[in-house]
Amino acid sequence: PAEALKVYAKKGAKIYSKCQGCHGADGKGGGAYPSLVGSEWVLGDTQRFAMIILNGLSGPSSTGKSYGVRPAQKAGMTAAGVPFHGAPVIGE
Repeated sequence: PAEALKVYAKKGAKIYSKCQGCHGADGKGGGAYPSLVGSEWVLGDTQRFAMIILNGLSGPSSTGKSYGVRPAQKAGMTAAGVPFHGAPVIGE
């Protein structure tokens, strides 16, 4: 429902502020950082997305392009809070 989406988007926006430095406020990345908009890893399996955020990633992204090492972001986060990360990006 629309009300739940508003709650998730608000919480997601707060958490996503940690990601904006690399992926941009609009989630489109650029240059050395991949876009999250439309990414099958962001929109798909929640567990995979959560594990990438919490533990980092080395190697190719969902598009097959490598962006170097994506550092782990688990400090101060829990797996339960991670699904909210995609909320501001999904709306794009």
